[in-house]
Amino acid sequence: MTSHRAASPARPARRRWTRTRRRQTFVAAAAVAIGAGFAIHGVAAAAPQTLSVGAAGSYKTIQSALDAAKAGDTVEVSAGTYAEALRFPTSGSAAAGWITLRSKAGAKVVVDGKNTLKSGNGLVSLDNRSYIRISGLTITNSPTHGIYGNQASNIRISDTEVSHTRNGGLVLLNGADAVIDGNDVHHTNQAGTSASNEAMSLVNYDTVDIRNNEVHDSGEEGIDVKYETRNALVHGNRVYNNRGPNIYADSVHDVKIFDNVVTGATNTSKPGILVAVESYSPTKRLSNVDIYNNVLTGNAGGGIGLWKEGSGTMSNIRILNNVAYGNKRAGIVFSTSGFSGTNVIRNNILTGNPSAISGGTGGFTLDHNLTTGNAKFVDAAGGDFHLLTGSPAIDAGVATLAPTVDIAGTARAKGAAVDLGVYER
Repeated sequence: MTSHRAASPARPARRRWTRTRRRQTFVAAAAVAIGAGFAIHGVAAAAPQTLSVGAAGSYKTIQSALDAAKAGDTVEVSAGTYAEALRFPTSGSAAAGWITLRSKAGAKVVVDGKNTLKSGNGLVSLDNRSYIRISGLTITNSPTHGIYGNQASNIRISDTEVSHTRNGGLVLLNGADAVIDGNDVHHTNQAGTSASNEAMSLVNYDTVDIRNNEVHDSGEEGIDVKYETRNALVHGNRVYNNRGPNIYADSVHDVKIFDNVVTGATNTSKPGILVAVESYSPTKRLSNVDIYNNVLTGNAGGGIGLWKEGSGTMSNIRILNNVAYGNKRAGIVFSTSGFSGTNVIRNNILTGNPSAISGGTGGFTLDHNLTTGNAKFVDAAGGDFHLLTGSPAIDAGVATLAPTVDIAGTARAKGAAVDLGVYER
């Protein structure tokens, strides 16, 4: 009987899989995968993206874009007011890149906490995150801090306004490597002396550059580096009309405070710049602090202050080429003693105050300071502390320990010797 079953197709000859052939096939497959944007193990190597937020954007809220962002991505926000608290669910990395949160070019972006919204201890939380950049935002009306990051490292915050917070404005703790540049921080600490932290606080932080900011009209201190913060630069800032001190260095080491204009601290016990050791500090030590090329005027508690609460050590403090003029108390106010190491007050102009220096200066070398008479500034009332021809401060200083450039970047010395004060003529 004839069968009607279709004949089976002929079986192809069986291929012999030699070791060489296996290796060639694996390499070819890997090359195809890599060309398609995949790692050998099959995980996508996604290119950095820009995630747009706004009415016409892919995301309607900033937080939804941050939730989607990966290392290397940028969240770009269109103009508008966003009533939300923000957190970064993930970090960037050195290898894959930063996560950036920024305003769209020319856009006014307001993150408004409505005095009720918060994420952790801030309206914007950076807790336990790294390789984060924030730029061009306005962060306001927080029931707690504005930007807050505990154990936050590799942080860049620029061109951002932080205002009207119950507690401090911009606070980083227990991390390393931050640049805080060109921000406007004001009307923070609205809970007054019961508020936590300050307008700008760095707490136990290693390596930070605080530059070109305006910090003003706060209910507590302005810029505060404290409690074992180290390797810090505080420079080029305008700090004014805070309760004070306007700049505070408490229990820190290896800190430079320079090229700042510091005016109008409002509390009578608070100078423009204060270096101190508080009892709250775990180490109760301050060492290797340089204060130079700063202008200090109109501060209710004096120009520069030195203070220690209870026990503690203060050593190796250098106060050089500053102008402390027109303050309500002395140009330099000593409220403690017991300094160790090499401490110097040199090349300063300390005129126009009730006194040049008050309190005991034991442990300090004082020389080449102008303490009486008319320094002959161009326009002290208008804030111009350049020296006029015939000023007794011209060529009156000494180069030892003096900063090599003045507040404007002019090299010292131009004449026969270093000029006193912040400007080299």
